[in-house]
Amino acid sequence: MARLHGLLTLRPASRPWQLAVLAAAAVGVAMAGGAIAGNIPAGTNAALGAFAFCALLPGSPRRQFAVVGAMGLGIIAGFVLGTIVAPSGPMAAIGLGLFAAGAVAAVLRGRVGMPGALFPCMSAALATQIALPLAALPQVMLQLGSGVALALAMVGLFRVVAPDLSAPAATPLAWVERSGAVPVVVGLAVAASHALAHLAGVPRPHWAPVSCIAVIQGMSFAAVKTRYAHRVAGTLLGLVPAALLLPLAPHPWLVALAITLLSWGVEALVPRHYGLAVMLITPLALLLAQAAHRGPLALETLLVARALDTVIGSAVALLAGFALVRLDRSRA
Repeated sequence: MARLHGLLTLRPASRPWQLAVLAAAAVGVAMAGGAIAGNIPAGTNAALGAFAFCALLPGSPRRQFAVVGAMGLGIIAGFVLGTIVAPSGPMAAIGLGLFAAGAVAAVLRGRVGMPGALFPCMSAALATQIALPLAALPQVMLQLGSGVALALAMVGLFRVVAPDLSAPAATPLAWVERSGAVPVVVGLAVAASHALAHLAGVPRPHWAPVSCIAVIQGMSFAAVKTRYAHRVAGTLLGLVPAALLLPLAPHPWLVALAITLLSWGVEALVPRHYGLAVMLITPLALLLAQAAHRGPLALETLLVARALDTVIGSAVALLAGFALVRLDRSRA
């Protein structure tokens, strides 16, 4: 019963409401820019860079700008690496694993906390699927950079509109700080999840490593198990609103509005109930992917691919979390 209560409990709000509004504003401005220019893929690239705002931590203005800026650079670096390794499935898996290991090591060293390495790894994984020609990278990097600039602007605005409020304390990755093997295990898990999804013939295998990194970054093995349940159940339930929203893809302004509202909902719900947040993350991720991808999939294929990738990535993360617990116990 206690386990079930933990899965269903809606926690009290721990973040100022202004953070969710500003995060959605950064994404919304990015998407609106793409809609105005008639270039929604450019808007989604800028929105991806704007997600760096989610790394905002308590502390001095200098540290806040530094952390959000560093997260933005990680998002750009991830996209560059993902584009380079995209032509080969095995190279994509290896590249994503190595990048995830480095990103996790960096966030642990900097004590960034959640969302940790999620957005840089998501950027890298998305790039492996979009598979842009290398010649297009400079333009995409500028678009990502514009989103990071929006995120930094929102950091400054947060300090203006809410000077008496502080960003929420970072949710630590405390359980993994006891083992130096964590980046290695996470990197192997991310590589394995992509490889398994690729071998299974899933059309969009990049979602598997994203689910893996999202689940494994819990504060404890109990938290990993809870996030596993939330991720799988939330994704399956989130396929319903996704099926309703994905037909909006040909309409740039409706897509921009939907992505903005979903971003606000995700930021508002993540600290309260991860499973409910994932119900919105699912249509958000699918809308972003369809808008950014040059060869959109049929609706049914896309929904099935998302479900399979989530199950594969989350299961690998659960096994990796168990391996980390065994490593910790063996060293105790």
